[in-house]
Amino acid sequence: MSNDLAFASADPASHEFTFGSGDFERVRKLIYQRAGISLHDGKRAMVYSRLSRRLRETGDRSFADYLDGRNAPAAPPPRPNGRNSSTA
Repeated sequence: MSNDLAFASADPASHEFTFGSGDFERVRKLIYQRAGISLHDGKRAMVYSRLSRRLRETGDRSFADYLDGRNAPAAPPPRPNGRNSSTA
């Protein structure tokens, strides 16, 4: 049994994090937008494996939390005089 089939047929309770179809679709779209890489359904186990490591490192409790944090607008960089552009 391939790793992808094992993921699809595994008991969802055996996974540390919930990784639904919506989470996978969101990751697929993000990767395609940023890198032009198209992931097929067979890559779901790989995506789960790699991103679950990041969730542990960042302390995020869900894939949605992790992705929301990565897509939030960044604060403007500080200006050389110590003020950012929103206070100038």
